[in-house]
Amino acid sequence: MKTPNYIVWKRGRNLLGLLLMLIFPSLVFSQYTVNIGSSQTINLPAVKVGDPIPPMSITIGVGGALGQVQWTIQDPTPPGLSGPDPGEFGFKKDGWKGKFPAEEGATTPATGVMSVEGTPLVAGAWEINIRVRDVDNPSPDIAVNSAQIKVIFEAVYPLDLVLVLDRSGSMTSKTSGEPTSPSRWQALKDAVSNFSNMYKEHAIPGSRLGIVYFHTDVSPVSPCCGVLKDVDAGLPAIVTGELATVNPADMTAIGLGMKEAVGKLNTPQRARGILLFTDGEQNIHPYVLTEGNGIEGQPPFPGGAGGIKIATIGIGSPAGEYHTVLMNLANNNRGKYNTTLNGIDYTAQPGGDDDGSLSMGSGFTQQFINMLSEFSPQLVTSSVKFVSSAGRTELAKFSLNKDVPKLVLEFTGNMHFSSTQLPYLRQLIEVKKNGLNIAQKARLSYVGNSTRNFLLVFDFGANEDTLTSGGDWEVAYFEPVIGVAATHVAANVPKSLRLGLNVVADDHYVDITSAFAPKTPRVKNQLKLTVNLTRLQIPLTGAIVKAAVIGPGDDVGDVLARNALIIKPNAADSTSPGVQKWEELMKDSAFRAQFKGNSNIVTLSHVADGKYEGTFDSLKVAGVYQIVYFVTAETPAMGKLERTFTEAVYVAFGDVDMAASNVATQIVNGTLVMTFRPITSYGRYLGPAMGNAFSVTNPNITIQSVVDHQDGSYTITFGGKIEEETKLVVAGHEIYTGKLENAGREPGSVMGLPQWLIWLLLLLVIIILFLLLRRKKK
Repeated sequence: MKTPNYIVWKRGRNLLGLLLMLIFPSLVFSQYTVNIGSSQTINLPAVKVGDPIPPMSITIGVGGALGQVQWTIQDPTPPGLSGPDPGEFGFKKDGWKGKFPAEEGATTPATGVMSVEGTPLVAGAWEINIRVRDVDNPSPDIAVNSAQIKVIFEAVYPLDLVLVLDRSGSMTSKTSGEPTSPSRWQALKDAVSNFSNMYKEHAIPGSRLGIVYFHTDVSPVSPCCGVLKDVDAGLPAIVTGELATVNPADMTAIGLGMKEAVGKLNTPQRARGILLFTDGEQNIHPYVLTEGNGIEGQPPFPGGAGGIKIATIGIGSPAGEYHTVLMNLANNNRGKYNTTLNGIDYTAQPGGDDDGSLSMGSGFTQQFINMLSEFSPQLVTSSVKFVSSAGRTELAKFSLNKDVPKLVLEFTGNMHFSSTQLPYLRQLIEVKKNGLNIAQKARLSYVGNSTRNFLLVFDFGANEDTLTSGGDWEVAYFEPVIGVAATHVAANVPKSLRLGLNVVADDHYVDITSAFAPKTPRVKNQLKLTVNLTRLQIPLTGAIVKAAVIGPGDDVGDVLARNALIIKPNAADSTSPGVQKWEELMKDSAFRAQFKGNSNIVTLSHVADGKYEGTFDSLKVAGVYQIVYFVTAETPAMGKLERTFTEAVYVAFGDVDMAASNVATQIVNGTLVMTFRPITSYGRYLGPAMGNAFSVTNPNITIQSVVDHQDGSYTITFGGKIEEETKLVVAGHEIYTGKLENAGREPGSVMGLPQWLIWLLLLLVIIILFLLLRRKKK
């Protein structure tokens, strides 16, 4: 029987809730009741970081108690949990407050509730286990005398994201040597269109998108997203329509593009990110600094927590400065660098499509995952396969963990699909969970009347659907063996269809981060790989973590230097002669074959607290290395988890042997002209396409010009106080210190010989003279 006090209290609480709903219309008013003798997991509504939670808007109570109750926190407690504020009961963490009706462990009426209040300060999810014991229940069994309550808290940041897109003249180049292959610009347009559709599916409410186009300057101003635009259902179509009106031309002003993007991200209270794509070297000032921490003449990028997160996508190139800048931009600003494997076959992932039509989207999907705010969607697995024109082609098999609210299957074809084809094509996609075909439960999503990309989206729990995420999944393409089904005819699928698949889990509980060291590795360095795994901020300690490190088959710079081809450079985008030589040679499949990747598997060992470490000792040649991580973990609460993710590492040349680099210097009209062919101590030429990478540290000395002779040799003209000492640097790495006129001779040398050798020869002469004098006296 309810007491009068209880009835008054309940009515008062309901009235307060109604008032709060009127005052805070966006607030989810949530009341939960857990009965004694039961256990329940309560997923609280996600709250934006910095938004205050009004008192009593979220409450948890107990039912079925025989008498009074006691509230206690169970072990293990989440990291960072602390006691309540003075005069309050319960706990607090990262700005959240869980307020008990009485002091922890004290006896209190069963009508009391726990309320959730405060202002979340940190993005992420965490959980706490609470026991409410019925004091008057005589059973000693806690499963009978208690309510076991697991509460999951989640705070989120909306994301302001700016795409910085290269529309310079070089973007008209083909993505491969195949005549039918799309241009780089067309591949980029397809990728960005699909990216906007993916963003729509995963964006936290309130997230926004901006777009900056750059060539010689930053133009045109995006009609859609020149000012940050809210991400909604209509955004992908608007972005796709706009891209169709923009075309490539002129030079490559990366610095101007980045400056414009930084200017749009002026709200520090939100997660902020930049995703940069470029296919060419900087040739319009101001330049992005080699260190990646800013732009010439501009303040440093806002860094650290609350700063701007930067992810970059490039193409394979022999230009060391190009890769160094893009990698440093990402690594020094909490992002990741991805690149195609070379500049012709536009493959952004191992096993990608050789004609370039599938790869750009894969790169953008990877960076989309990296770019979203904390606890972002994660790639479960990916594949690229030709599908059978009769029968079943397996595309992916994977295990998906529990508590994933959304699963997205992203398909990319080597052809454009019309909007009339896609509903039929989706019927040829078979999706099974635990052996049962559930493809019909997916939602089809695509952009425009013609597209290479489409999504099948599973919204778990939507519309009271009982389908959940946890289990064993399989995705296949299926065409009937006998006869030709009407569906296949309507889908109009060619026999040469090749499908790429990215499986993306929108998992807000599992956090996976990776890092490598050193940040700017060089040939013969040891590459240390680190992965950190947590779920609800608790370390995952029993995982299997492996990394496939895929290195180039040969040293790009050295092979180019030794190749006799000399081309007449095309000045359409002022790309360096070395790059243009590379692109010409890459049209030959035999030449490309020299750089086919070599894969090595590194198993990472658990060190402590969810940290896994391993080392790779085979950085034998300079060039782009791909690191593909594979993670498998399993716990009773989570089930089985599988994840994969990729990042690129540019490995620079090792130590340069200036004495062996055929250095010749001369003074001409007050300038110093140096010609040399830099070679490493292990006999590999740095190669062409390094012209933009040369710099000096002495501000009184300037580099007036660099001539790339395409065989790995350069002529550099220095001006200013050329008699002073300086460091000569290539792509951030010092290759000589001293007076430039003496380069190629050891410091303190005489007639080109090291000073120590001169002293040794003098000592030998003295000994010989001494012995001769002694013999003469005898």
